[in-house]
This record gives sequence, structure tokens and C-alpha cells, in this order.
Amino acid sequence: MALLRKKVKKLEALQRELAQKIEKLYEDAVIDNLLSRDAYTAQKARLVEQRDEAHRAETEIQAELFELTRDRSIYMEQYQRYADIEVLPGDAIADLLDRVTVWPDGRLEVSLKFTDELPALAGTGREMKAAE
Repeated sequence: MALLRKKVKKLEALQRELAQKIEKLYEDAVIDNLLSRDAYTAQKARLVEQRDEAHRAETEIQAELFELTRDRSIYMEQYQRYADIEVLPGDAIADLLDRVTVWPDGRLEVSLKFTDELPALAGTGREMKAAE
């Protein structure tokens, strides 16, 4: 997710840079009369297309980030519902536990569903707080 956020920042910077180039191009063509109308129109069209493409790419990545965050929050809600309880009700067992193994020596081994998501979810919470 951090890589996607970096890409978004780069695309935002590219869009700002292209907007500045478009503004400079306008100044050169209209105010300083350094470019012909045809040259201005062609260059502006090229810069606008690049800016629009960067915006489309940013929008796609933002949507992907939203989906990743939304999917993770569903798992987090699943676990947080039962955070402060002493005994798991039957529906919680079905929601949270993958299996429970009782060993001959009395040890219990509890395997949770979604354990591969927990480290990432913990990071997501910190990232969201840092962003606020």
C-alpha cells in the first residue's frame, strides 16, 4: 500500500508540473507572443493529454487504495467486535476460529482465520492515524 501511495504522490506532482508548463506556455504564446497560434495549440494539447493521463492513473490508484482499505476494514471489524469479551459466543467461534487443537499433554493450539491479514491491518490503522 505504501508503494501505491508513493505513486499517487508522484502523479500529483506530475500534474502540478504539467499545469505549470501549460501556464508558462500560455504566457509565452499570448503575453510574450513567442509562439504561433498553431504551435501553442499543438503543445497545449500534448501537455493537457499528459496531465489527463496522469489524472486517470491517479484516480485508478486511489480507487485501488480505497478497495484495499475497505476490504481490510471488514476484517478488522470482524475481530474488533469481540475485543473485550471473556467468552466467545458460538457465532464468534465460527467467524474467528479456523481450528482448535487439544494436544495429549493438555496444550491448546488455536488457529485464527485471517491471521495473515492481522499485521497488515495493524499497519493500516497506524497509517490512517498518521494521515489524519
